[in-house]
Amino acid sequence: MGTNPIRQDARRRLQEAQRAEAIALSDTTKAYAARARVQKRVDVADQDIAAARSQKLVYVDEQRRAGNHICIVDDLGIADLLGGRRASCRRSRLLHDELIEVSGRSLEMPRS
Repeated sequence: MGTNPIRQDARRRLQEAQRAEAIALSDTTKAYAARARVQKRVDVADQDIAAARSQKLVYVDEQRRAGNHICIVDDLGIADLLGGRRASCRRSRLLHDELIEVSGRSLEMPRS
């Protein structure tokens, strides 16, 4: 009894489809793994930036409480300075421990 050519062809096409699906899945898995590694690096960088910003705010708040004025200038303040105008400082206040709140633009820069 011989093998059925239609069945052989169907089996061959099924195996090819399975191989193609396995390759696509492998590529997708590699892409997801690569994306996860990149996202982890981005998350670490974001945490580093936030920590550096927090340390700077603690320093500024300590200096302000010691009587030294250091301006906290936002994007609008930078635009003012670049346009030759005076920039307003942003307020800061110590809420508790080393948690500092930065609020609206209302403090005028001290005159030199």
